[in-house]
Amino acid sequence: MGAIASVPSASTFEALTEAYTPRKLVDNIFTGTPVLQWFRRNMISAAGTCWTPLIEIATEDGEWYDKGDQVGTHTTVTGEIATRAKFDYKYFRRKVLLEAQDTDGQGAQELIDLMGAQVRNATESMRASLNAKIFDGNPAATPAEIDGLDSACANDNTYGELVSSTAGYRQWQAHVMQGADTFATPVSPSLMNLSKIIQSTHITTGKKPTALFVAEALWDAYRAQIGENQFLMANAARANSQVVKWGFDALWVDGVPIVPDRDCIGEAWVPAQNTRADAKGYEVFGVNFNHLKLAYNPSRAWKFDPDGWRRPDDYDRYLNYVYFWGTIGCDHRRTLDRIFNICIDPAEHAPDDWYLSEPQLPGTDTS
Repeated sequence: MGAIASVPSASTFEALTEAYTPRKLVDNIFTGTPVLQWFRRNMISAAGTCWTPLIEIATEDGEWYDKGDQVGTHTTVTGEIATRAKFDYKYFRRKVLLEAQDTDGQGAQELIDLMGAQVRNATESMRASLNAKIFDGNPAATPAEIDGLDSACANDNTYGELVSSTAGYRQWQAHVMQGADTFATPVSPSLMNLSKIIQSTHITTGKKPTALFVAEALWDAYRAQIGENQFLMANAARANSQVVKWGFDALWVDGVPIVPDRDCIGEAWVPAQNTRADAKGYEVFGVNFNHLKLAYNPSRAWKFDPDGWRRPDDYDRYLNYVYFWGTIGCDHRRTLDRIFNICIDPAEHAPDDWYLSEPQLPGTDTS
């Protein structure tokens, strides 16, 4: 946060407006969780109302031909190639409200401390809200919410205004692993299943995820599968990796860090269901940050209201807002991964019953 000028002891509304408007909030908001740390380094500044990157969808088949074959008089297009995806900006703000009696009735030093605490609370609240919505923002249910990883790292929804079940767009899906037998059997919380989806993505796209994010309870289940010395040695060997430098614990599978994030989706497995949503369970988000970006509008994102503090209708308060205008977009969705329906309760799914699941590849299934 930028330097703040001293507030005069005879504080007035005008003094508040001029003297206490923080000029930089990004560094304060993008701390505390690994997914925000990575997005901090993968943001792009974009003007306008949306971000429309090129995307990759292969719809034409190759063919074998004999020596001497000639091209016919015309060619037939066998599928439509989608060239653009649209990610609309979403608008988020967090209110900062001060009691006039608390601020005007204090001396200069106390006023600075009080307002500093309010700003810290606002940024911490914004960080928590934004991080949670990055995972499970659902504009289909709530249009004002950001289209988060819940949509990007899946295969059964509209993402970037392209419907992945539509012919020609079926390659516009992530790699997905989920409960077998029509969701009635959970996915095992094994490191081998993580390796399987990482390798499937690598084989399909030539790329691995940057990181896999999991809930803390699921991370503990993975952590219990390796010895203490192996864990310590793996992190020591990767001391120069970003996630270790940031101070987060990580497990390493096929060279990809598995990192706990407090807002990652996870809940108790519900057996004998016939839909992905009903079966529930813990989840894994595999993100490739070379292809997933957080786009923001610099005129408003990460800033307080440019008009400063104002009197609301009840007058005995000072009011301001901290804003974020932006969106999340991807130009190569197949580099993303998602595992659904993981059961970590040994009473429901004991380690002796764990098995290797099969990922669904992009374009092969839309259920």
